[in-house]
Amino acid sequence: MNRREKITHGKVPRASGIQWDLRKVDHYECYDEFDWEVQWQKEGDSLARYLVRISEMTESIKIIQQALEGIPGGPYENLEIRHFDRAKDTIWNDFDYRFIILNLLYVQYSSSNTGSKHQFNLGGGDLVAVGGKVALLPIPLGTADFLVHHIHAFTIHVTVLILLKGVLFARSSRLIPDKANLGFRFPCDGPGRGGTCQVSAWDHVFLGLFWMYNAISVVIFHFSWKMQSDVWGSISDQGVVTHITGGNFAQSSITINGWLRDFLWAQASQVIQSYGSSLSAYGLFFLGAHFVWAFSLMFLFSGRGYWQELIESIVWAHNKLKVAPATQPRALSIVQGRAVGVTHYLLGGIATTWAFFLARIIANIFASHFGQLAIIFLWTSGNLFHVAWQGNFESWVQDPLHVRPIAHAIWDPHFGQPAVEAFTRGGALGPVNIAYSGVYQWWYTIGLRTNEDLYTGALFLLFISAISLIAGWLHLQPKWKPSVSWFKNAESRLNHHLSGLFGVSSLAWTGHLVHVAIPASRGEYVRWNNFLDVLPHPQGLGPLFTGQWNLYAQNPDSSSHLFGTSQGAGTAILTLLGGFHPQTQSLWLTDMAHHHLAIAFVFLIAGHMYRTNFGIGHSMKDLLDAHIPPGGRLGRGHKGLYDTINNSIHFQLGLALASLGVITSLVAQHMYSLPAYAFIAQDFTTQAALYTHHQYIAGFIMTGAFAHGAIFFIRDYNPEQNEDNVLARMLEHKEAIISHLSWASLFLGFHTLGLYVHNDVMLAFDNMLWP
Repeated sequence: MNRREKITHGKVPRASGIQWDLRKVDHYECYDEFDWEVQWQKEGDSLARYLVRISEMTESIKIIQQALEGIPGGPYENLEIRHFDRAKDTIWNDFDYRFIILNLLYVQYSSSNTGSKHQFNLGGGDLVAVGGKVALLPIPLGTADFLVHHIHAFTIHVTVLILLKGVLFARSSRLIPDKANLGFRFPCDGPGRGGTCQVSAWDHVFLGLFWMYNAISVVIFHFSWKMQSDVWGSISDQGVVTHITGGNFAQSSITINGWLRDFLWAQASQVIQSYGSSLSAYGLFFLGAHFVWAFSLMFLFSGRGYWQELIESIVWAHNKLKVAPATQPRALSIVQGRAVGVTHYLLGGIATTWAFFLARIIANIFASHFGQLAIIFLWTSGNLFHVAWQGNFESWVQDPLHVRPIAHAIWDPHFGQPAVEAFTRGGALGPVNIAYSGVYQWWYTIGLRTNEDLYTGALFLLFISAISLIAGWLHLQPKWKPSVSWFKNAESRLNHHLSGLFGVSSLAWTGHLVHVAIPASRGEYVRWNNFLDVLPHPQGLGPLFTGQWNLYAQNPDSSSHLFGTSQGAGTAILTLLGGFHPQTQSLWLTDMAHHHLAIAFVFLIAGHMYRTNFGIGHSMKDLLDAHIPPGGRLGRGHKGLYDTINNSIHFQLGLALASLGVITSLVAQHMYSLPAYAFIAQDFTTQAALYTHHQYIAGFIMTGAFAHGAIFFIRDYNPEQNEDNVLARMLEHKEAIISHLSWASLFLGFHTLGLYVHNDVMLAFDNMLWP
């Protein structure tokens, strides 16, 4: 297809104001018998092309409805049910029944357990047995149809086709005139449809070798390992099986694979036998090289249309190598047959799938939340366990400024004595890695002091991780799956998140700081065994019930307070001192406890703000619809946003990721400017590592926000529902927005990176006067 043809066919002209569709011109299949219209747009950009596709899906539903009406009525029969109506027969569950025999209408099968004979009809079929030999195929992999089709497609057809194509440099549509065109849209326009993927002959040679290598591997391991005995045999009219081989692995390999066994088995045997021996390095190298070879080729060809070529070739081979019953259902006419085919394709691809799509996605999303929590808890549990096992937490607690925290030991047999001495640090007896994650300072601040505390925390988080996994599995079960209506109940969900998630968790953290962390900073060890005996404040709950809350702020820690001891310690638990602790250079623990209590109060109140079943509170839809800029000069504001957001999981994910990305970036800044953990401000490497770590995470999360926001505009955006609101106005001004963001990014990138790099290089070369 030349350049002119490419821009005058398909969705490109229809998105640019040209009402042209091949189905209207050529009337192929049965489209001329249906009432449908060509869909088109005028803008000519990517969004217009996707809007054309979305509109065409609506027209496809009209075609489905008309095609359904054209399907002839009357009784019908499922021909396949004949082969499954014997499901309760013991023959199908018998271990000895492990083969399918073709080309025999009636076969006598003798069971070795009962001695009884069974007679069953396998139907007609194409001739696949050669020389009276038939394959005894294992039932667990499905029907013989599966193996015959795909082994043929992967080995003979695909390899020969692509090698010929490489040599002849011809389009596969010319080699196989009747090959199916599935209509997939791959990055390359697909040589199977006469596209323009110009590649060298060597590309095809390597692709052919790739498939041949993998197909041979599949055959070798399938026949030699899956069929561990009695692979090939002859069968008489009486149903007596005569085995060619006696089940010996090597003999079967020679019979089936010939000379291939001598080479490939010699290689594979070393891999199999190498584990746990001196040849393990060779085995791992062999496996690693195979994976590098396979995956590199898959990635190389994934963007060049070869997968399209492969899929269409397999479909062609599937149609040409049918192993099916001789009796097939017949359509009453060609038109009716085409109507059935079009209806099956469109209905199966659009209507039927979409009916279950949203509910399944919602259940998966909800379950994945618990999976994410399980990963976080398991990761933190692992940190606690490894530091307790191989770290020096108890030594570090005694002198946080001078003892270097150990992350874990280094077990590397390649370490010589110089390396062992270089990496033996922090008072350890062997080589270790130093911790720059800040976990020592984190655990010290919240009141942990011993390895026993770390082990207890590791076991507790491991238990919570297991509970999260069970909860995720439970909510994938039909009885506990969340419904679509439940997931779209935005007001109830927001109330739950605001009060239950943020409010209750902040209140619980305040309790931990007051009852455990603050006493530990004053030299008092509070655990479950003395939790009810130690008052966090001398006056207990009296000031709370009498309204004298100011008493909780009196007598704070002095400026001479020695963290972790009672020297200079006060009795206040909720303060607003501001500044940093003179010794630890971190925020005052009593200030942070006050902060979290205030956050808890605000969010517990906010959790009762939106209207639910009780009819009180605000309606989110009413709030958003009321957000209209004064004067009407900026459009309809937020009208239509509630339904738009509530009906698009990509929009919801984009907003969540954008919020989380901004918060993560703020955390990166706050962790060094407002350090919350004791002594972390004096560990400059940890400060730099944590800042870089969180800014990287923020960048990745924001990238996800932009990606899913773009998917929303392509997939879920409804122009009529969002007419002249903030989303529509953003699309109208996208050129100005993108251009301004572009030059702003270039300006900032040059001044924040380019000039700094230039000056750093000049300083490194000790010459600031170079031009």
